[in-house]
Amino acid sequence: MRRRASTAAPAAPDLDRHLVELLCRLADSRHPDLQIAIALLCQRVRDGDVCVQLDAEAGAADSGPAGEAGAHAAPAWRDRDGLLDTLRASALVSDGSKPTPLVLDRGNRLYFYRYWQHEQRIFEQLELRARQPLAKVDPAWLRQALPRLFPPSLPAGTLDWQQVAAVVALLRPLCVISGGPGTGKTHTVTKILALLVEQALAAGQRPPRLTLLAPTGKAAQRLVESVRAAKAALACSDEVRAALPEQASTVHRALGALPGQRTRFRHGPDHPLPTDAVLVDEASMVDVGLMARLVGALPASARLILLGDRDQLSSVEAGAVLGDICNSGRALAYSRSLRQEIERCAGMTLPDAASGAVRSAVGDSIVTLRHSYRHAAGGDIGELAALINTGDADGLLTGLRSGRWSGVQWLQAAPDDPCPDPLLERAEEHYTRVRDAASARQALQELGRFRVLCALRRGPTGAERINALLERSLLETGRAAGAPQQPGWPLIVTGNDYGVQLFNGDVGVLWPDSAGALRAVFEGGAGGELRELAQSWLPGHEAVYAMTVHKSQGSEFDRVAVVLPAAPSPLLTVELLYTAVTRARSALLLVASEEILRFTLSRRVRRHSGLRAALWGEPAAIFP
Repeated sequence: MRRRASTAAPAAPDLDRHLVELLCRLADSRHPDLQIAIALLCQRVRDGDVCVQLDAEAGAADSGPAGEAGAHAAPAWRDRDGLLDTLRASALVSDGSKPTPLVLDRGNRLYFYRYWQHEQRIFEQLELRARQPLAKVDPAWLRQALPRLFPPSLPAGTLDWQQVAAVVALLRPLCVISGGPGTGKTHTVTKILALLVEQALAAGQRPPRLTLLAPTGKAAQRLVESVRAAKAALACSDEVRAALPEQASTVHRALGALPGQRTRFRHGPDHPLPTDAVLVDEASMVDVGLMARLVGALPASARLILLGDRDQLSSVEAGAVLGDICNSGRALAYSRSLRQEIERCAGMTLPDAASGAVRSAVGDSIVTLRHSYRHAAGGDIGELAALINTGDADGLLTGLRSGRWSGVQWLQAAPDDPCPDPLLERAEEHYTRVRDAASARQALQELGRFRVLCALRRGPTGAERINALLERSLLETGRAAGAPQQPGWPLIVTGNDYGVQLFNGDVGVLWPDSAGALRAVFEGGAGGELRELAQSWLPGHEAVYAMTVHKSQGSEFDRVAVVLPAAPSPLLTVELLYTAVTRARSALLLVASEEILRFTLSRRVRRHSGLRAALWGEPAAIFP
């Protein structure tokens, strides 16, 4: 729920104010509506929107809580038509058919030209793949390959949506696979990659060049670990297994990020990536700008497989590309032609609900995995996550009060006690095991089993303060590394350094080398080896006893403690809490008041963009 307020112009940072002044000078106009519209667009992009939906802004009233920290006031124009006329008459604005600083589309969405271009490129590339004819697949080969790679694991008569995803990926050059934690997304795509290799070898062709990508170094590392584990258990030939990739990269690194440049890369439309198929894991974290550059760097013949959880938090930067593509689950039906081809090639029968009128070509490319192998239906964290995802505050609180979830503990901490004793005790117990590990590898393994996740970075319950409190407590008790010059001190990288190949979000630990010197040790080295680095070579970093929920995306831990603030915040949403609790594999400690839980479950992220409308049947409203 986004805050709406008075008719006054929003308070903008200095950079926004300078931009407003510059653009108005270029347009030779200081019309108040033009100034407010530009300032509001700056604000919305900072908030994660790609554009301003002016129809939604016009006349809207303030619906946010009073005194909401960090919220921005938004104007409510009484004269919507006058505003639109002012924008259309401005030299700053076009419909996108020519380069102007601002774009106003036919759906009355106002963009910066760069973001409008990003959406246009994504739309064109997804449509290019979604509208291609179905690929030819040998039914005899597929019917023996599917049960071999996907042995029965569900009750008789239950449709295996992992198999459906595999067939769609073979038939379509675009495949979008969404599923919650434990639904087997990575295992599914590993088998899909094996099928692509088998298919090529059976046809006497070379194995396809396969590229594994993720938005962060940690997510790329987890993807590699999952693929390695999955491929070791595949029922396939050694030749197929050898053709599956052993390495993954961040999207930035694969595109060839240039030193000192945030938006320019070596690979693009004129120098595409050397690949036949690209898999992007944790696609919900990829913002609109990075996704546009990635799809623009793909060869026209390359397959694109997007993998993620549409219900998780969106990217930190502007856009919610995976959510726009999945469109809140509207892809419930496949076209008749795709359904018939799936049934003919794979010998499976789709339910009637899986076929019908499809409004979007992209809808034929989307598969939602439904069965959680980790959080079985009715199980502890899985059931809690489902209640959060539906915004069922009453059901969540009833379950928490009853204590029926054996893996879940709820603490209603006092506002002046952000680190209650049970949280401190768990942290001390865990970080003692990290300090007392027999090796750096074991220390990193222990470090990855527990984490404190905070909704905010700053404030009384923010990650910075919780980190300081835990560090002080550990230092005073002497039970674990509580200072940056002690073995076992956990750290997280806070910047990108292409020279040493460490990136924002990479997690490591200080550990003595054979000579006793403390070095920073990270996973992700070649061939599964650890990486050791002198502390003087480290980019910006800090302690990681606690981290924000946003930073935890792409990670999983055996046990998680989630700390919510004592006061309402605009960052508290269903998506944030769902993302936080689903980082836990087996145990969860939730520190939050009933009031804050109800507040959080009443709010969802609503990011404005035109991509969803374009992909789902309204392209004329977006692009000229």
